[in-house]
Amino acid sequence: RRVMMMMTSGGGKRDEVAELKARLQQIASRAGSSTDALAAVQKAVSCMTQGLDVSSLFPEMVMLANTRNIIQKKLVYLYLCTYAEAQPDLSLLCVNTLHKDCSDSSPMVRGLALRAMSSLRITNLVEYLLPLVRDSLLDVSPYVRKTGVMAATKLFTMAPGLFASAGLTGKLFQLLDDPDGVVVTNALLALQEVLAQSGGLALPHNVMFRLLARLKDFTEWGQCLVIDLASQLEYTQEHMLATMNALDDKLKHTNSAVVLAVCRTFLSITQDHAELHAAVVSRITGPLLLLMETAANPEVMYPLLAHLKLLLSQQQNLLYDDYKLFYVRASDPRYIKTAKIELLTLIANSRSAANILEEMMAYATDSDALCSRAALTAVGTIAIKIPAIATKALSKLLCLLDMEVDYVADSIVLVLKDVVRKYPTASAEVLDRLETCFHIVTEPQAKASIVWMLGEYGEKLTNAPYLLEDLVDAWPSLHSDVKLQLLSAVAKLYFKQPQACQPVLGRLLQNAVGDDSDVDVHDRALLYYRLFRRSPEEAARVINSAKTPIPCFVEGKKPELQDRLFEEFNTLSVVYELPQALFVRRPPSCVEVKPAEAAALPNQLSKPLLELCSCELTPAEFQRLWGQLAPGCQQEKQWQLSPAELVARFKKNAHGITCIASGTVGDTTKVYVHVQEKTGGATLLEAVLRQGAAISLTARCADAPTAQRFVSFVADVLLS
Repeated sequence: RRVMMMMTSGGGKRDEVAELKARLQQIASRAGSSTDALAAVQKAVSCMTQGLDVSSLFPEMVMLANTRNIIQKKLVYLYLCTYAEAQPDLSLLCVNTLHKDCSDSSPMVRGLALRAMSSLRITNLVEYLLPLVRDSLLDVSPYVRKTGVMAATKLFTMAPGLFASAGLTGKLFQLLDDPDGVVVTNALLALQEVLAQSGGLALPHNVMFRLLARLKDFTEWGQCLVIDLASQLEYTQEHMLATMNALDDKLKHTNSAVVLAVCRTFLSITQDHAELHAAVVSRITGPLLLLMETAANPEVMYPLLAHLKLLLSQQQNLLYDDYKLFYVRASDPRYIKTAKIELLTLIANSRSAANILEEMMAYATDSDALCSRAALTAVGTIAIKIPAIATKALSKLLCLLDMEVDYVADSIVLVLKDVVRKYPTASAEVLDRLETCFHIVTEPQAKASIVWMLGEYGEKLTNAPYLLEDLVDAWPSLHSDVKLQLLSAVAKLYFKQPQACQPVLGRLLQNAVGDDSDVDVHDRALLYYRLFRRSPEEAARVINSAKTPIPCFVEGKKPELQDRLFEEFNTLSVVYELPQALFVRRPPSCVEVKPAEAAALPNQLSKPLLELCSCELTPAEFQRLWGQLAPGCQQEKQWQLSPAELVARFKKNAHGITCIASGTVGDTTKVYVHVQEKTGGATLLEAVLRQGAAISLTARCADAPTAQRFVSFVADVLLS
């Protein structure tokens, strides 16, 4: 009840704090028991955690730090560290107490006092902290040495000059031979922090081999740290083999983080030795398979599946005999199911294709639409990949059309389109079934696929023009993708069944030319109309030219991306299938700007406020990121720029900004660009200029503040 009053009434808060202060003063004057002291300290910390300002209790809490009760001491230290920066002068009162506790006989008290002293983060106290850090690094207790290493890191952030002059870097290097593994791990982390600005921590090979020889002394987290450091060294042939021999036993570890760290090290140090690198890929596959098979947690299994998929992209014959390990279980969550289906697609070969195909057909009728779509797509991919199984796969796909389920029919039609592209001789069998599913499909892409097949192979189906005629009659309700494909299909079919198609083509062109709702459709209709009017023979050459056979599909092949992912093995890049530069973003620094400085800020923007570097994104990657990222900032402003000037400004590639696409349709000009900050990830931007209107800028990235900064940068630097 008292706490509720304290939270809702200002007077109640003051009364509560005043009462607590008087109680602490009474206890500090030794009029109260040790039990009362602990209860009062707990009350003060409880009020602090609830958001009350109890900084006025600082002198009394300092006096209560002198106690043998370890719980009370911890709570008092927590209070002191919380309010020390707000009370820098009063913080001097606790220095003597903390100094005294740093010499206590109990290592627990010594460690707690040192941690509290280093957590005060007051620059005036660093001269008192330095001797304590020196002594702690030589303490007999590993707990105190571990705490001393972290205190040294805090001292470096507060006073790097004092840290260097005291020679603490050398003392941290000496701790790499400490008998306690946790102390060594903390020393490695501290050295990484201290040496980050000078190129990072690079250990000599003899030191690294000593650390590798005693990996068993470290925690799993510490083992990952040491193994990761081993991957960053340059090796001779002798050192490389010695490192691999030292780490080979860790591939049997039960912790997936340790195994993946070893895998990354092996791949990194052998990347310039092609034969050895290939042998390493084969060697690490077995341990990853075992971990994946025994993983009880799907959050552990999914990264393992992602890494196995990456390995398969380099050596597709790795798992030919282990495909049954990737069969989907009923208890698997959706993301595990889809990952396993993708792997089964990659693994399938002439020996296993029949069994995998049967398994996929079982998944195709799954109640989960996403899993069903993934399985049906996999069936089509296997059919394209392995010609011997294509006829069987096609037959099973056509049988599933009898289910008359919309999402199943949509997926099958999309798959059939690719199958007939690969095997044109199968088009007759496919076209016979298209009429039955014509009114089942709901997705625009699926309808567009049916229309494409009717236009491409319509000579094999007598009533193909009449099927397309129904769509011409429903023209206003069609999606733009279907409209575009319908124009091409009817134009092609005209040269194959001219008598039946002539009236359909005339009505279609009339509808499309008069349709102003979509500029692309309107322009394509005008192009076809003018081609037919000028020369039907020329129209046939342009629209109905002969197609060359397709030996293989390359849409999914991204060798450059796979090479970059191998360089970032054992990171989220493998899970996201994106380089780190496209999703890793450091938090932006917050800088207070005074009103007078804010008025002068636009004049300072003649120099770039952002540190930008070039970033390579393909149009497909740009489109995928644009769909994934939410709009972070939008701004409209009137600039005296013509469409040509707008495009030219972005195409200069100045300041690291790269233009990915631009164009003008009617009175609207759009420009799409992307940029990479040196300290963060990619930011995408769309600039839209409509005749007589302001220019609209829309930025998309991982966080809104960065989007705002980039839009301001473009507005004030590039367009002004």
